[in-house]
Amino acid sequence: MRRTAIVGNCGAGKTILAPERAANFDLTHIAFDALFHQADRTATPPHEFQAILRAAMANADATTDGFTTCANYREAMERPSQHAANTIVWLDISRSFIMRRVVARTLRRAVTCAPPTRHILGQSIS
Repeated sequence: MRRTAIVGNCGAGKTILAPERAANFDLTHIAFDALFHQADRTATPPHEFQAILRAAMANADATTDGFTTCANYREAMERPSQHAANTIVWLDISRSFIMRRVVARTLRRAVTCAPPTRHILGQSIS
């Protein structure tokens, strides 16, 4: 369970669960959003993203002997983190619960004019 991929629908709680799990088990948290979105919020091309992700996983293995990832990226067709994971956690949350969370999060960001939070390697950055 040292290499975990957490997957689920938008709003299921992946971004909350993954860093907590990484901290509890002394693992590196690898957030796809921080690796996938470039500074201007454009997408990293799939082959480049896969190379960046593989490098992040290798670095995590070398430093903390494992990692936790969270996201669903169809652009990364090979899904390298899921192939490298020895545990996959699927958050199967009800649609009504997810919709309440997503709507609340969207309204909160709209009211506060806050950009989406990006997480990388266990640290939050905006």
